[in-house]
Amino acid sequence: FGNHAINRIMSGSFYRGVPQGRITALCGPASAGKSFLAANLVLNTQQMEEDSITYIIDSENALDKVFMAGIGADVFRDGYFYASPDTIPQTAKLVSKFIAGYKAQYGAAEDAPRVLIVVDSLDMLMTDAEKKAADSGDMQFDQGQHSRMLKSLLRSWVQDIKTLNISIVVTKQVYRARQDQLLQGEGAWVINDAIRYACSQILLATRLKLKGEK
Repeated sequence: FGNHAINRIMSGSFYRGVPQGRITALCGPASAGKSFLAANLVLNTQQMEEDSITYIIDSENALDKVFMAGIGADVFRDGYFYASPDTIPQTAKLVSKFIAGYKAQYGAAEDAPRVLIVVDSLDMLMTDAEKKAADSGDMQFDQGQHSRMLKSLLRSWVQDIKTLNISIVVTKQVYRARQDQLLQGEGAWVINDAIRYACSQILLATRLKLKGEK
């Protein structure tokens, strides 16, 4: 992560970050720094291993080449890939094709290049039905279908990467529990079930509220 404190929280070591063969979620409210943390993972992956591969799936245009170059990432090096899909099925196809190509070339060899795939964010990915409805001006969406598709997507990735030198990091918004909001003022953050059951690690990042801040 480029931050010893966060490394220790996530891995138990000051010098390690996210595990290979697993999915890690960076969760939090808007402007909590999820995309920034994800970008720094990309940067440090490049700096730690010359033959590493990074693949950014950018659904909200937060990790474009201008931003990534601004934090020091090499966006022109071999092994740096970028895509900006709109929907969950598009993302599934992109990642599936990438993993299939990686397996064909390297298999599950221990010395295969380390790969970091970043999906920022899951929230902005639409279902095909949502995309079609939005294109036609109909803003009534089935949120249940969206959650089911995300759960299926993450479950498939768990199986796809469990024996490979591939780490997947996703970002996801959280929301307040209504009952806690009524009882305790600000309330507790709630993380979607699809995230909780598919991810090996979840980092909940929130903004520090300074005294006197309005």
